Amino acid sequence: MRNYRSFVVFALTAMAALHCNAENRFCLGGETSHFTASERKSCAEQMRVARTLVARYSHVDNWHFVLVCGESNWAEYSEFSRNDPKALLRVVADTTLYDRTTYLRGDMLTTNDASSIDPRMLTALTELGSDRVASVEPSRQEYQPQADSFSADGRTP
Repeated sequence: MRNYRSFVVFALTAMAALHCNAENRFCLGGETSHFTASERKSCAEQMRVARTLVARYSHVDNWHFVLVCGESNWAEYSEFSRNDPKALLRVVADTTLYDRTTYLRGDMLTTNDASSIDPRMLTALTELGSDRVASVEPSRQEYQPQADSFSADGRTP
């Protein structure tokens, strides 16, 4: 009986630990050191909106969100990703299921009012909890890294 109790306690502890570790992570991607004070403030607001928006979707869990502030950084990201750069300039998010990472186009996140957010962003967040690839362009391939020129190093504004 004692071994059974120990096993149950161990199993419950392990399950709780897994749940505690399954949380979304947010960081900045791209070069932000040249940003002006107003651009940094805008980027910080975009990060706040991204966190608030993702928190509304409880099924989105254990994902890494890389916020790309500024259209020039998004253009750099589109060149970095092995996907069609022209197609990436038309999307609001780029997701790969392999490493559970979603790159968010920050300039599309200017408010946390869902009616003002690009509907493609909301569709992508809805799909993250499903088994389908969360992509706002149906013909898109998964992102495969090819260079170290684009940073996603955990910095926050």
